[in-house]
Formats: sequence, C-alpha cells, structure tokens
Amino acid sequence: MVLFLVDALTGILYDDYEITKYLRYIYKKKIFLIVNKVDNENLKNCSYEFYKLGFKNISFLSTAHHYGIKKFLDIKLIPYIKNIKKKNNLNKNYEFKFYYNNIKKNNIKIAIIGSPNVGKSTLINFLYKSKRIIVDNKPGTTRDSIYVPIKYNNKLYTFIDTAGIKKKNNIDSIIEKFSIIRSFKEIKISKIIILIIDVKINISQKDLSLIYNIIKSGKAIIIAFNKSDKISKYQKINIKNNIINKFKFINFIPICFISALYGKGIKYLFFLIQKVLNLNNKKKINTSLLNKILNESTSKHPPSIYKKYRTKLKYAHIGTYDPFTIIIHGNHINGINNIYKKYLINFFRIKLNIIGIPIKIIFKESNNPYIKNDI
Repeated sequence: MVLFLVDALTGILYDDYEITKYLRYIYKKKIFLIVNKVDNENLKNCSYEFYKLGFKNISFLSTAHHYGIKKFLDIKLIPYIKNIKKKNNLNKNYEFKFYYNNIKKNNIKIAIIGSPNVGKSTLINFLYKSKRIIVDNKPGTTRDSIYVPIKYNNKLYTFIDTAGIKKKNNIDSIIEKFSIIRSFKEIKISKIIILIIDVKINISQKDLSLIYNIIKSGKAIIIAFNKSDKISKYQKINIKNNIINKFKFINFIPICFISALYGKGIKYLFFLIQKVLNLNNKKKINTSLLNKILNESTSKHPPSIYKKYRTKLKYAHIGTYDPFTIIIHGNHINGINNIYKKYLINFFRIKLNIIGIPIKIIFKESNNPYIKNDI
C-alpha cells in the first residue's frame, strides 16, 4: 500500500498531479490519499478539491494536532491490513504494532533540542537502533519535529527530535522560521528537555539563551555534551567546572558527556532522566517540611529591613508541581530582593534534593487582621 500525503494549506500542486500519474500507471498498489494540516472545518471544506486527483480513499487529518489519525487507522488502514492477513493466511499470532498508539499512551515526552548539527538525530537513531531519521553533515536536515517511541529498561519514552535552533540573523527561510517555532512548542508539552551541545564548540551564548527560556517555562532540563569521545577525562572536568563557576544560574542542571554515534554515556543519561522524573513525579511534599526549611533558612539568614520594618516570612506551601512552585506568605514582602530570593531557592533545592527542575517562589502578603476590609 501507499500513503500519499498532500498539503491542505497549499492546495493541489503541479507535483501532486505528477505523483498521481506515477502512482497510477507505474505502481498497481492500494493508495490512500491523506490530506494533512486540516486543522478546522473550513480547511476541510476547501480541501475537497483533492478529489480531482481521482482517488476514492481520501482522509482528512492534522498530524500536528492528532486530529483524524485514530479515525484513519480504525476505519481505513487497520481493516485493510487485517484483510491482507486473512487473504494471505498469515500466522494468527502475528500482530501489527502501531507506534502511534505507543505515543498516545506514553506521557513521558522528552524533547531533544540544540543547534543544528550537534547530533540530535544521531542520538535518537542510536536509541531507536535504526536509521529512522536522516542524518547528514549538512546542518538543518531536520525541519520538523519527529516523535519516536523508545523503550529503555522496560519503560516507554517518546523522544522528540526537533529542528536545530539558530540565531535570528542566521535564519534563511520561512520554513526554518516555522521549524524553530515548532521546536519551542515541543518544549512546552515535554516533561524533560535535553539540550545537546557539541563538546568541541562548548557552551555558547545561544545555548545560555535557550537554557534561560527553558528555566522560565519551568521545565526540567539536562545538558548533554555530545561527541565527547574526542576529549579526555581531564577536559570533561574542566568544562564542568567552568560552567559551575562561570554560570551560577544553571548550577542545578545535571551535566553528562555522551557520544551519540558510539552510544557512550547513554546509560548515565537515562539515569539522570529517571532521577529527574522521580523528583518531578512526587505527588506531595509535606507542608510542615516546607515550613521547617523556611524557618531554618530565615534563622540562618533573616530578610532585610524594609521601610523601618523587618520582612517576616510566616509559612510556605506548594503552589503547583509542574512548574514546581512554592508560595510563601509573609509581611512586608516588598522588602525581598532578588539576591534573597535566589538564596531561598538554593536553600529549598539543597534541602529537598532537587536537581534539573527550576524552582519558582511566589511571595504573598498576609492580611493584617487589625485592618477592617470594606464589604
């Protein structure tokens, strides 16, 4: 069978007619025409022009939004495959497994991001153990996000290979622009972000900007230096120490050294993934524990005086777990500056043993019981 994919946004192109001729007269196959990017009813109505191509089996769907895929599988593709099985008397124990189903069931989405040609696709190909994704020395081979289900140590993950993110002044085309926008969308829906950096180039200003945006979004992050088979153990230590000393705002991010081509360091990468997931999946952190940590932090280093009044932090509780947010109530909270806020974040991080996950603290002014509110 052949799945012939066309674009609802562009409409019928000259090439579509040429491919149709090629399929009809050269290959005598079962052909399913799939009209992609049908995100709403208006687009569906406009897409009926594709019947001009002369195919009976037309499906309207949106791969980006998972619209119409299940219907296509259940009503058209799977019944056709079952019919082939029946006609050819295939073994009853033989089953077709659709990766789409694995992706839907699996909520652990891991986005692989980084500059072009750092080895994102090579890493996923190694994990998948086949050349599912095109790998080329020329940067920018991956233009769209690709979802790949991977099983490791009996656990299911969905790795997302994203387009390489360039500087604004290096973006040459509209396609590249939208590929990068799509990459940032994948960050929002993923549980963990793995930033791949070429160890030969080291960490760049663009990588730091990416890290800042990921931290701002509240997503868990791991930094993986790829192509590390080309450097010594001493150089790895120097790179790690340089990051820790020079960029203190990313001290909480775990760092590993891998070789996507040869599979080195992959075991440790998954160890970090699992460690971050275990912390991320904590159902409840006891409020009494948070208050104990808060009291300990303010006892060691009290907040500064603000307008003749000392800021008093009374109690803390969890706001949300994704992103990880702690809400602290107190009086005269306007007196808390960024330095003290960073001190509290680091204190909570050490005491709760949290790595790879940004901690956000929100301060709330406690109501004064002696001030009567007008009703």
